[in-house]
Amino acid sequence: MFTLNNSKTANRELMREMNTKLVLNLLKEQGLISQVNIRNKTGLSSGTVVSIVRELKEQGFIKEVGSGESSGGRKPTVLSFNSEAFYIASVTFFADETTVAVLDLSGNIKKKVKFSTEIEKGKEALFKKFARRFDSLLSKLHIDRSKVLGVGVSFEGIVDYNKGALILSSRFGWRDVPVNEMIEDECGLKAFVEGDGRAMALGEYWYGVGKGTHEMICIDIDSGIGAAMISGGNLCHGIHSMEGEIGHNLMVVDGPRCRCGRRGCLEAIASGWAILSRVREELRQGRESKISKLVNSPPEHKAIRYVFQAAREGDKFALQVINEAGHFLGLAIANAINYADPGLVVLAGYVTYKSRGMLLPIIRETVKEHTVNGRLRTIRIEEGSLGENSALIGAATLVYQGVFGITSSSCISP
Repeated sequence: MFTLNNSKTANRELMREMNTKLVLNLLKEQGLISQVNIRNKTGLSSGTVVSIVRELKEQGFIKEVGSGESSGGRKPTVLSFNSEAFYIASVTFFADETTVAVLDLSGNIKKKVKFSTEIEKGKEALFKKFARRFDSLLSKLHIDRSKVLGVGVSFEGIVDYNKGALILSSRFGWRDVPVNEMIEDECGLKAFVEGDGRAMALGEYWYGVGKGTHEMICIDIDSGIGAAMISGGNLCHGIHSMEGEIGHNLMVVDGPRCRCGRRGCLEAIASGWAILSRVREELRQGRESKISKLVNSPPEHKAIRYVFQAAREGDKFALQVINEAGHFLGLAIANAINYADPGLVVLAGYVTYKSRGMLLPIIRETVKEHTVNGRLRTIRIEEGSLGENSALIGAATLVYQGVFGITSSSCISP
């Protein structure tokens, strides 16, 4: 049973806000649309549409771009979403490297900058460094801070989105960090924080290979391994904000020691960290291979390319490592498909991108062998199309959803 709000004024304001967000999101999705089509697609009255469009024009969110085809009367005015009415800041914090960017409202990166994270200097120093780089970007782009709607934050680790906190990051060695609060204190803007895997999933869902699907799983193959599921257009989090931790599924009894303390986790076998650890150890023990540069090499996200390069050149050891990692990833993904039955599985993360397609056929073949009716059903498994920008774009989407998001596709007319 619904409890009605006794305040008619408050109720009208709520309905007005929902309808305005509905129209704005439709404009953003359509790109070009007339007021008549807005009315037809939303079911709102002509008066409501005219009033909302007038308000959005005054705020700069939409602009007139010409006239459409007449259906017998006056030609309709065509409206366009103004993606540069405001901007969004985005930052991805990884243990090796942090990236800060400014994006428009359509997810286009205007400018970005990278810098060494330097975990050893502590949380406060890192967030202050972010704020300085963000200020520098705004200055270079000649954008006033008042034109920035908020900051989308992606962190390598387990994040509680509702609390805006980093619960745990094994690579950072941090626990229970109030990220939103600290970011907001540094830059004076509303912040929205999410885990890197979920940010990647959002980016690919809204702007990448996942656009147009409704049920999707994104597998983040990085230094660690995680998964994020989007169902009915919404990110899944789980009761403890730990949904998608497939990197700690047991794959090999008494297998390699994982950073979580257990043995045989997927992350200890097929992550970037695990692949490099194995290769470096066997090289030190005298294993013959073309991957000699890995003994003294750059950070993980750059060093992994030497393994794939050697594999492409026919190096037997490199091929063995890649095939085994791909096999175990395929098994884990098959288990996820058997459980969730998504329309699409997206592979993201630096291991995926540095492989340049090498892992994909191995994973696809393993999935076919280990999913129910795998040979008889269509299972889309694709690499993400946004590359290293997926988490940046996804984190920016958090801001857009937070400011303009609506909880239902239905509208309420005043």
